[in-house]
Amino acid sequence: MVSSAAALGVEVVWDKVPREGWVSLGTVEWCWMSFGEHRIDFFPGFLSGWMCRSWHRTTRRIDAHCPLFVKSAKGWKTNFVSRVVEPSEMVPLGDYWVSEVVEFVQEWRYYVANGRVVTTGWYQGEDEDEPAPELGIEWPEGFSGAVDFGRLDDGRIALVECHAPFACGWYGENHRDYAEWLLEGWKNREWWLSLDKG
Repeated sequence: MVSSAAALGVEVVWDKVPREGWVSLGTVEWCWMSFGEHRIDFFPGFLSGWMCRSWHRTTRRIDAHCPLFVKSAKGWKTNFVSRVVEPSEMVPLGDYWVSEVVEFVQEWRYYVANGRVVTTGWYQGEDEDEPAPELGIEWPEGFSGAVDFGRLDDGRIALVECHAPFACGWYGENHRDYAEWLLEGWKNREWWLSLDKG
């Protein structure tokens, strides 16, 4: 990251607290200090047509009568590991996204900056050499994020989840692209903050 920033002519400073007017890079918790509190939305409305499964949010106890996929809704990264929960498993009270179980056989990450896909990268699955599919999505102006899509075992392409533009892993090949994406994502972070107003 440091060499990528240098190639872009961007100064890098190490600090224990975020600096006003600077792009913050680090752990999710550290970035929160600069990014600001905002609503967590793994499944933004403009991507609802790509879900391919039903999701609901709950703060009640999860009583599963069949296997369910459970994901924490409290933060981008939490101590609760997203997983398939079996009917016999006890889940502590919390704030969760719950869906039916589906199987992804391939996954890719799309790095979107201000409504434009900057690059893509293979995430996990059967063939790391398979290029990410062209999706034909009209990304909203001002939207920047890391968006994961995958192919289900029935062949459909579906949204896995979406993340705000910070503290996301890099699955592309050109680290200069990563640096540019992080910088552009930081400039356009208002899209995520506006979710709380709308």
